[in-house]
Amino acid sequence: EGGQLLSCCGETCPLLFHESCLGFFVNWDDRFNFYCPICAYSRAVSDYTKANEKVSLLRKELALFIGGGSNSQQQPKA
Repeated sequence: EGGQLLSCCGETCPLLFHESCLGFFVNWDDRFNFYCPICAYSRAVSDYTKANEKVSLLRKELALFIGGGSNSQQQPKA
């Protein structure tokens, strides 16, 4: 009666939803997995955190490149 029953693909999520009960269009990931709103939010935060860490590392590497390397690698001035 409620339409297709969707099972959240979150690792520990036990939630099931009728598609019509969600109140919005179902979003599928690239592998056609469904994640409930809670798990989708958690995944988005995790992806954002990982991307932020990568950007931070790349900024440090760029600063080292532009600055000519770290202090330990620079030649002493005569």
